[in-house]
Amino acid sequence: MSTGYNLLGAHQAEKYVSKRFNNLPHTSHHIYTGIRFLEEEQDGFCSPVIADYRAIARVSHISKNAVRKGLLCLIKKRLIKGKIGSPVKDDKRATLLTRVSVDDLRRMSPDQNGIAQRLADALNKRPFMFKGKTVTPLWSVARTGRVCSAKPNIQGLKEPVRVEGLCEGLPVGHTLEHADIKSADPTVIKHVLNMPQDADLYTCYMHAAECDRKAAKIKVNMLAYVRDSQAVFQYWPEAARNDPVLSEYVMKLQEYKTNLFCQAQKTRSVTTLTGRPIAAETGERLHAGRVFNWRIQGTIADIVNDAALELIDRPEVKTVVPLHDALYVVRTGGEEGAVETALLTQAQKLGIQIQVATECKRPPESCAASAKP
Repeated sequence: MSTGYNLLGAHQAEKYVSKRFNNLPHTSHHIYTGIRFLEEEQDGFCSPVIADYRAIARVSHISKNAVRKGLLCLIKKRLIKGKIGSPVKDDKRATLLTRVSVDDLRRMSPDQNGIAQRLADALNKRPFMFKGKTVTPLWSVARTGRVCSAKPNIQGLKEPVRVEGLCEGLPVGHTLEHADIKSADPTVIKHVLNMPQDADLYTCYMHAAECDRKAAKIKVNMLAYVRDSQAVFQYWPEAARNDPVLSEYVMKLQEYKTNLFCQAQKTRSVTTLTGRPIAAETGERLHAGRVFNWRIQGTIADIVNDAALELIDRPEVKTVVPLHDALYVVRTGGEEGAVETALLTQAQKLGIQIQVATECKRPPESCAASAKP
């Protein structure tokens, strides 16, 4: 039996697989997590284990008849290595399995040699203070190129909680600068559709549907990424359907998505506006909304990641936390508004005009919190 089993390493690997390979069949996912118990019984985390189908089914809580198919899927996805024994009818032949380590999994990133993986690698080497304690999240790259954190999931917290956690225990002389791209998705969408940036889609829907901005944001963003935008648009309130700005938007959106989907079907991939490819996994179903989502949100990720990498090696920068459309940076001194400038610079390289809201917070001993609208 293994002593001192690396539970944290196993948890990180399983969380990474759950997020990165979200199209993995349930049977394969149960097997991957179940192998943990065989590792504990034998030689430890990511060490070879020997087991028959019955033992694998027991720890995975699946039928013995489903084991072989699940294992073949895991090997095909390169999540495990090893040799599968003879068919189920012969339990005397064992199966030799080894789970792939987190480091090796990260090397299979959808952005292996790109900016996103370089940023994730840099962040994984930089622990920081959160709620007065030192944390070292597991940073990985999502399909769109967004760099995600886990254990703790800083990005999944509500903004006030996130800001409070990053500010707690902030030493005198340090500043938390939060720069957020305003209406990031509509801004990039209007750019690719050649629509004027002063066309406020959220406000148009708010006035037409008589709702608040939060509800309008959900409706407008959802419309862009569904399979058929025109069909969904028909269920909007009549006042929204008759709005000239929204009508023009939906017409251009549907045409752009249709053309993009036709191109993506040939290669089963799409490129962001920086030229970075995002490819579908084997067997993954594509539709117009999905590939459009990859292009738009992938482009936003490129802007944020490039800006983060530009900032992270500066001597005054102590912490960098990227979000989908924002950056949190803890720094000592340095140029006021440097985070905003970095985001604006990366967007300008693509010809995209973005607006950035910046807020700075400092410890009370240094000076009161200030804000830059």
